[in-house]
Amino acid sequence: MENFETRLFIDGRFEAGEGAAEIAYEPATGEALAHVASASAGQPTIRAPSTFRRLSRR
Repeated sequence: MENFETRLFIDGRFEAGEGAAEIAYEPATGEALAHVASASAGQPTIRAPSTFRRLSRR
């Protein structure tokens, strides 16, 4: 497998997913590209308020 960034991009930074791992496939060939961890149920909701405040100041 190639070397891809597999962390989640949340609130302007990369962080490891805390959920179950999934395999990302190349659609044309079916080749496995990377193992990617999903977000846990709380990861996006924890960051949402701070992201909203940061983006609202622009």
